[in-house]
Amino acid sequence: MSYKYGNLNKLDNDQWPYRGKIACSLVRGDIIFKKSSEKRSQGAPDYDIMRRLPDNGSEMVGKAWEKKKDDGELFFSMQFDGPHMDRPLNVSAFQDESNKGSFNIVWQRPRQPQGDSSGVAAE
Repeated sequence: MSYKYGNLNKLDNDQWPYRGKIACSLVRGDIIFKKSSEKRSQGAPDYDIMRRLPDNGSEMVGKAWEKKKDDGELFFSMQFDGPHMDRPLNVSAFQDESNKGSFNIVWQRPRQPQGDSSGVAAE
């Protein structure tokens, strides 16, 4: 089962290419992707995820990696983290089939290995 937490939309801006909203118990508000200045290796994040603050400032709330599915379709792997969180929240954003340039932010519960009846997902 997966849960939709928000959306992203493509912007015509090289420095701030995506913006959207996220709404879950750990992270809530308007977000915008900023090209990461730390992209020095292949595994480094492509974007810093910034949350807009009421005073028009922003704070970094996560990182995002641009990826492609086997069929070449673009998607994002994202990790939200902060001092108010016990552990990072990992979500993905997949293209919305009905709205080109828009992505749905989703979280999916990790699958339990077959035969495991403990009720605790493997990490």
